Amino acid sequence: MSSCTLQRFVYGLASTGLTTVEAEKRLHQYGLNDANAAKQSPAWLRLAKPLGNPLVIILLLASALSAATGDLASFATIAMIVLLSVLLDFVQEAKAQAVIDALRGQIDLRANVCRDGVKSSLSVAQVVPSDIVELSSARKNVRIQATRRLWAERKGQRLPQLY
Repeated sequence: MSSCTLQRFVYGLASTGLTTVEAEKRLHQYGLNDANAAKQSPAWLRLAKPLGNPLVIILLLASALSAATGDLASFATIAMIVLLSVLLDFVQEAKAQAVIDALRGQIDLRANVCRDGVKSSLSVAQVVPSDIVELSSARKNVRIQATRRLWAERKGQRLPQLY
C-alpha cells in the first residue's frame, strides 16, 4: 500500500494530492521552490564591499594624509597595497562563489510527493504549494519554514494538527 493510499485510509483524506496539470500551473504561477537560489549582488557592489573594512579605511586615511603632507611615495605605496588587496579579495570571492555554485549544482535534493494519487520522488525545486509531501530524515530534526494545516506523524502516532 503506497503512502498516498495509506494516508487516505488512515486520515480519511479525500485528496490524492495535486494533479500533474495543477502542479504545473502552480509551478508556473509561483516559480521554482529554490530557497538557495543565488542572489548575486552587482560586481561594483562586491568590489566596493572591502572598502568598508576598518583596516582599509585606516589605510586610505593614511594614504590621504601622506598625499596631503607631500609624501607621494608613501601615498602611492599605500594606495597600491589597498588596491591590490581589494582586487585580490574580489577575485577570491568570485572563485569561491563559482565553487559553491558548482557544488550546489551537483546536489539533488529530492522530496516524496503525492501527485495523482501516486507517491513519486521529485526534485525539491518542483514542489509547489498544496503538495502533500512525505517528510523523513536520518536526523531527528526537520525544519519547516512556512506551512498551513500541517499534520505530523511520529512512529505511527498522529500528533495534533499544527497551524
